[in-house]
Amino acid sequence: MVSISERNFFEPARVGIQTTLLTRDETLELEPNLIQSYQSVKVPDGAIDPFTLVLENAKDAEGHGAKSSSYRHYLFDPGW
Repeated sequence: MVSISERNFFEPARVGIQTTLLTRDETLELEPNLIQSYQSVKVPDGAIDPFTLVLENAKDAEGHGAKSSSYRHYLFDPGW
């Protein structure tokens, strides 16, 4: 599970984006099909941190047996 500090939850508020930290029950009320929920943050629009998203996806994949690396050069040969 990704652990995000309250500082990160309310970072958008510094630039004027209204954010609300929701409890576990409030989160499940909005999204009842979630398998697991601790806390979430509600914002008026959809926003993600693309860098954190990539790193967390790689970390999750490694937890499921994948291997990842950074600062590598890959060449794609479609074989056509």
